[in-house]
Amino acid sequence: VDVIVGISTGLIASLFYRYDGEHTCLPAVFLGTLYWFFYGTAFVVGILEIISGELETGVVRFMAVAVKTFVLSLGTTFGMQIVLKDPKDAWFDYDGNCGTIDLDDQWWRIPLYLLCSASALGQYRFPIVDYWRALSVQLVGYEVQYQ
Repeated sequence: VDVIVGISTGLIASLFYRYDGEHTCLPAVFLGTLYWFFYGTAFVVGILEIISGELETGVVRFMAVAVKTFVLSLGTTFGMQIVLKDPKDAWFDYDGNCGTIDLDDQWWRIPLYLLCSASALGQYRFPIVDYWRALSVQLVGYEVQYQ
């Protein structure tokens, strides 16, 4: 299943890159969508299980996620190979495609950050009644780092 998801994502993102004038930031699509939201949280949960004393469960989860992430990455490169003539050049074309939006001018910067943060809290099964507290801390940290 992970190979199919990886190939599909590689195909779709590469098609957007190829037929949208080669203006798609492929690292943002792959790193943000696939690796963090799919398996990034599972890495953290595995580490938390190891720290809390559930060594066997944590190590098994951690190793399974490492293998799944590798397979997902491999599938993504297969998808890119199918669509693009030179996927390496498309990947390294991030200078012209990534970071081209001036976030200071965008009104949606903070609401989008809060929405993404709330999504991450949901993945961690964080209690909804405490979202306001967690989002406040995350927003302050984001703004301090951003400024």
